[in-house]
Amino acid sequence: TSSQSSSSASKTGASSKTKKVAGSKVGGTFVMALTEDPKTLDPAHMSLAAEDEISAYLGAALTAVSPKGKVVPWLAKSWKWSNGNKTLTFQLKSGVKFADGDPLTAQIIKTTYERDMNPKTGSPVAKDALTGIKSIAAPNAHTLVLHLAHPDGSLLLALDLPGYLNPVDPKTLKKWGSKYGQHPNSSGPYVLKKWVPGQ
Repeated sequence: TSSQSSSSASKTGASSKTKKVAGSKVGGTFVMALTEDPKTLDPAHMSLAAEDEISAYLGAALTAVSPKGKVVPWLAKSWKWSNGNKTLTFQLKSGVKFADGDPLTAQIIKTTYERDMNPKTGSPVAKDALTGIKSIAAPNAHTLVLHLAHPDGSLLLALDLPGYLNPVDPKTLKKWGSKYGQHPNSSGPYVLKKWVPGQ
């Protein structure tokens, strides 16, 4: 039998302003049942479905998929193909922050992706979503440029992974080191309040 665990998370407004929908309630407690205990919430080292499920609530991605199946902006506000569809340039939304208030910049996404792609990291899943990217540039805080080895029209969809491609705050990573996976700094709608293994 597989063990069940639940993760408790609290909603944060650090990433963006919360728009209240008529009849909706802001705040409260969200409980999600899992079939296995996560081992880490460091996106570069995650491999379990339970880890991705939790991290997807904590993180954010450049793109998202609408209910109609269309790729739409999330952290990005726009993108443009050039160089024979071998260069993909994103303009990021301004004002996006991590849960601790630090700004999320193009440079942070660049270092996150490069960490995922580095063979020394040993990423079991995240690196696969970035296959085909030859190099990455961040000329300013809101511009991210992906240089591809070959044109890849599926890349925009592949980047819709708020769990596995969750931006990693370098300051928090430096603070916790190998224990970052238990203390992620959220860039998405929820923050990890506490982690009690087995519960």
